[in-house]
Amino acid sequence: MKKFTFFILFTLFTAIPLYSEELSSETPQTPADPDVKKSETMLGFGAGMSIGSVPLFTLWQNSLPDSISRIGLTPDFGRETDALSGSLVNLRYVITEAPEVFNLIFPLTLSVYNMKNDRIATLGLSFFYTSKQFQSMIHPELDTLSRRVNIDQKLSLYSLSLEAGYQKAIPPAYFSITGSQQTLFSVSLAASPYNMFTRNSKIRTSVSESDMRMRAAADSARKSLSDLSSHGKALSWRLGFTTLKHYGDGGGVEMGLFYGGSYNALFYDDSYALFYNNKGSRTRKSQIYTAEDEKDKNLTFLQSKIELRITFLRSLKRGKTTADSSHNDINDEIE
Repeated sequence: MKKFTFFILFTLFTAIPLYSEELSSETPQTPADPDVKKSETMLGFGAGMSIGSVPLFTLWQNSLPDSISRIGLTPDFGRETDALSGSLVNLRYVITEAPEVFNLIFPLTLSVYNMKNDRIATLGLSFFYTSKQFQSMIHPELDTLSRRVNIDQKLSLYSLSLEAGYQKAIPPAYFSITGSQQTLFSVSLAASPYNMFTRNSKIRTSVSESDMRMRAAADSARKSLSDLSSHGKALSWRLGFTTLKHYGDGGGVEMGLFYGGSYNALFYDDSYALFYNNKGSRTRKSQIYTAEDEKDKNLTFLQSKIELRITFLRSLKRGKTTADSSHNDINDEIE
């Protein structure tokens, strides 16, 4: 629900530039001279929202306990008699919060744009963090004393990438978006030397020291739900279309819609191996979800996504335009 709220806010946020021209229509703007072609270096700060498949989360969700037997217990474990009714009381397992269905990721980017005429080359850093959580509870069926074992599980994925991109303007005769100064085809490649995930479990109890039954249930849950930290590498790609709006006077806004994917591999259990020569052991799929046909396979997965991104541009260095060059040529002829 929280990520869905972020999605609504981001959609509204990205809609602002689309209507800014209408809101500022009282101030007439001088149309850009098509003969003037700028050469400029700009700094861009971008924020995006992507939705797609993350097989790592799918593996983790398959491993989550959906019954009390998945944490090494049975309903009649330590069966006791209720003092009031005289009935035998079993344990009950309840899922209180299931993981979110959609995989929403909100990447942030910091890039340098080298803009020359009808093409743009970019180089920058991209970072994202995303997570999902799962909560469940064990308690006696007839419980008047709030005897609880609360189980919290969380899987987090972090990635830092170095990204290079190229954009080429599309002639308006072939394709253009109304209200934009320029529509471009975009392609980019990225490498992620820092691609890490963590799986954490927290077992909380609200029982007394003498409640051996519920404390034994908590201990069984701790043994069944181990933590894991692993880092790996990733290669990713992205294709799409971007538009430039309000470009000029040292700034601009770029909006883009992309389709992309990434290949994630070379995961090692020791999260500190990134900084040391000792890499630890390779992470296997069975450490996340035990399946007979994948018990000895190293962890690798392919992601795919659709991404919407908005980038705010600020000029760092402006080169000469063709108009400036023509003016200088005229002065040379006069002299």
